Amino acid sequence: MKRPMLVRRTPSSRRAQLLAAVLLVACSDALDVAADARPGTGTTDLGPGGAVPPGDAMTGLSQDAGGGGRSDAVSNVADAAVPAVDAFDPFALDTGADPTDGGPSLVDAAPVFIDGGLPCPDGSPQRRYFPDADGDGYGDVIDLSGRNPVGCEAPAGYVGNDQDCDDGRAETNPSASERCNGFDDDCNGSVDDDAAGESPFYRDVDGDGFGDFYGDVVFACAAPQGYADNYDDCNDGAVNITRCPAGDICSVAQVCLPEGECRGALDCGRGLVCAEAGVCEPGSPCGGESYSAARVLPNLLIVLDRSCSMRTRVDGVRKWQAAVDAITALTRQYEGQIRFGLSLFPDLQNPACGQGEVTVPVADGAEGPIRDLLTAALDSGDRFWPDGPCVTNIDTAMEQASGEPRLNAAGERGFAMLVTDGQQAGCNSAGGDAGTTRIITDMNARGVSTFVVGFGGEVDARQLGVFATAGGVPRPVAPSYYQADDAPALLAALQDIGQQLVTCEFALEQAPPNIFNVHVFFDRQEEVPRDVDHRDGWDYDEATQTVTFYGPSCDRLTSREVTDVDVVFGCPSGEAGGGEAP
Repeated sequence: MKRPMLVRRTPSSRRAQLLAAVLLVACSDALDVAADARPGTGTTDLGPGGAVPPGDAMTGLSQDAGGGGRSDAVSNVADAAVPAVDAFDPFALDTGADPTDGGPSLVDAAPVFIDGGLPCPDGSPQRRYFPDADGDGYGDVIDLSGRNPVGCEAPAGYVGNDQDCDDGRAETNPSASERCNGFDDDCNGSVDDDAAGESPFYRDVDGDGFGDFYGDVVFACAAPQGYADNYDDCNDGAVNITRCPAGDICSVAQVCLPEGECRGALDCGRGLVCAEAGVCEPGSPCGGESYSAARVLPNLLIVLDRSCSMRTRVDGVRKWQAAVDAITALTRQYEGQIRFGLSLFPDLQNPACGQGEVTVPVADGAEGPIRDLLTAALDSGDRFWPDGPCVTNIDTAMEQASGEPRLNAAGERGFAMLVTDGQQAGCNSAGGDAGTTRIITDMNARGVSTFVVGFGGEVDARQLGVFATAGGVPRPVAPSYYQADDAPALLAALQDIGQQLVTCEFALEQAPPNIFNVHVFFDRQEEVPRDVDHRDGWDYDEATQTVTFYGPSCDRLTSREVTDVDVVFGCPSGEAGGGEAP
């Protein structure tokens, strides 16, 4: 760029010098406008050889020639070059430069600073401004008049950049997002590229208007040539084969198959593999072994009164018959969901008040033996028919229950359920009512809770309430124990207790490497979502290494609507496993 032209101070240039001085004062209060000419010479003070002394050039700040402790924008104004100003256009600045020889450009990148003009009050160069007709903060390349204003502040309707590609549309500027509308919204030179609102389009090789289910997918504002807006074509090589019937899937083999069948892994959902039989089943394509997930079962010992009073009738039904029927129904309803055991008192092993071994110890699969024993005991000739000894030894019966090994097994939940039609009578070997309360309290302290059920009108309601409270699981309303006055009420009480005990917990054989790569299925097909809010679905407890179902998902398990649970592990480290729980 050419330097500014120096002019001599002659009478003919006096007017230009005065005008320059006025402009200098307007641009900066810090400017010292002081002539430094030798008196009477009428010429500029040039250095040796006619060179301009330091500080006399128009560009940059000069030395403090005036001695006032500040630098002058222009020192020795009379000796320095002063740009000519168009008096009719205060925004235009003539620097004396040749616009075709490196001079200021009208299309420089924003902001456009002017080299060679007078500095602004903050010392920065003047800027060129561009019209912003649409008010979006981005200016047009050139003013409609063909000339752009120059200065230190933007005039009204102008901005300091020329980056707008459509100054008649405020929605179009470099900060805008591209949309599907036929405009270059973001001014990148392309229309509708990577636009918001793009739709997927699917390869349609055979041109029948149906896209390939497994073909290429592109996103665009409109369908490209050879693409369709759907993926309903199961065989894109045959015009007449398109959408599969309802309920079928389009296999990777390009044939329609009933849901659940497969010809390849992609025919199955997450956590499922295509087995050799051509059906989708829980598993992992990584080829890892399955790991079992066993349902966590509570242990329940039924402590049943078989004293002589159980032969009496309630509403025409023997209490013993009603008790056998209710326990039979309970063990059938929760078979495989509760681990049962049975203790009868008084038993037949020790005289009168003593108790020997538990009649049917708590164990897996004990439901059948319990039902068989009780059904046989309905016969008055059976040894367990309630015809003696005629005592009610609740204290020693609970003492026996407290020692049942499975109720005290580490890591398992133990419960006792006392069912009696009377009160402590004829015995006091383990301390009577006080002893029973102490035993039940100690059991609860060890984590073994006791439910209490009174059957008929001859029970000691106050004392049964004390037992129930000591047992840790009293009813929330009075009475605190379960009072059953007839056979249907007894059945309802036992079913209510069973519902409280049954769990929806499944213990995993090993901890999953990454819980986010775990998939859980009902009946080998339906994937159950994880729900950390515990409303409906499953969640994992790392401390106990268990998967627990909640809400309707749990209800479907307890009602036996769902009979199979599968837990499938993902493959974050190249291994996988599937878990199955009965």
